Amino acid sequence: MIGIVVFLFLLCAALFIRMLWEKEHFEVTEYTIEDPSFHGNDGPVRAVVLADLHNHVYGEGNEKLLAAIEKCDPSCIFIAGDMPVAVPGKSVAPAADLVEALSKKYPIYYGIGNHEYRMRIYPERYKDAYHDYDQRLKGCGVSMLHNERRTIRLGNVEADVYGLEIDRRYYKRFKKTPMEQSYLEETLPKPREGVYRILLAHNPEYFDAYTKWGANLTLSGHVHGGVVRVFGRGLVSPKLGLFPPYSGGIYEKKGRKMLVSRGLGAHTIPVRLFNRPELVVLCFDKCRER
Repeated sequence: MIGIVVFLFLLCAALFIRMLWEKEHFEVTEYTIEDPSFHGNDGPVRAVVLADLHNHVYGEGNEKLLAAIEKCDPSCIFIAGDMPVAVPGKSVAPAADLVEALSKKYPIYYGIGNHEYRMRIYPERYKDAYHDYDQRLKGCGVSMLHNERRTIRLGNVEADVYGLEIDRRYYKRFKKTPMEQSYLEETLPKPREGVYRILLAHNPEYFDAYTKWGANLTLSGHVHGGVVRVFGRGLVSPKLGLFPPYSGGIYEKKGRKMLVSRGLGAHTIPVRLFNRPELVVLCFDKCRER
């Protein structure tokens, strides 16, 4: 009996130490997106995806994260939401400082998450926090995409980037609110035909709706990798549902793809286990011979 107690104590201690270590040690994950749209390029075009930082800081002034991004040598940066954390009175400076520093070197396209959205729609609780954050980043040249489109170039190829801002009812805990197709059609600009379309959509639950709307590639986060990963699957989502279907990695339906970042921080459930924070690198490339 004593042996079992000692074993359980040591196991809990080891897991606790692992959680503390993971929280401070992100990893770089690279994915390749092959598509006929990129046949006009001579080689791969790299971009970085950031999501769910939640004000976390890696080294003084986020120097470790900034150095890792510079090493990736991206042509641009996509942000899939929840860089600050929505807590009344809490500073958004860690997120704003990071994005501002990056804006001096890279074009940035920013789709907001539920934390930015909450700060924006409840000024009585958060005062001017979101307004000041939004204006500061816009002043640095960051494209803050509130249900808007920007046309960019990935190498020699033209692409459209859309930032989706969805209503709070789509983030309710314990249940999934159905999303009618008409909602996206009324919320977003009409997708242009013949152009590669990237959708920054923080909540990955609505992958079906995003693909039907016309996204070639959806970039999401929100699920924090499922908090604890078991056999490559996330255990729990921020809405407290078990085994979320989209918790991290690349998913595909009918030729349309979604990349879900495991995120760089944590909030609702402030732990991570077997689920290191993730800096995502995307390589856009033409289809290769198999």
